[in-house]
Amino acid sequence: MEFGVSLMDCGRIIVPRIKTKAVFLNWSERSEWRKRKPLEAKALLHWGGDTEFNPMAIIFVSGWRVKTVRFHQAFRDYKHGKIKLLKEKEEELYSNLALNHEASS
Repeated sequence: MEFGVSLMDCGRIIVPRIKTKAVFLNWSERSEWRKRKPLEAKALLHWGGDTEFNPMAIIFVSGWRVKTVRFHQAFRDYKHGKIKLLKEKEEELYSNLALNHEASS
């Protein structure tokens, strides 16, 4: 991922790679989560915590063993021209989902 790519583009790069292995909760629809996706909402409330949970990934590694990957600070850094943490988080996500990393352009 090159600097100059917008945060929206980052989502367009990451989301297609994980969409078959993921369930998404849209923050702007949070009032509907408990009705439409109750288990997912409980997982976010339990493992997300109170800070830096948006955006994040909750990965069920084995049974109920969970790995969280938090992108909040990585996106903040990216907005200020610092790409290193975002690349690390992206790689961590792909690794935990057993996806091969392909260079993004």
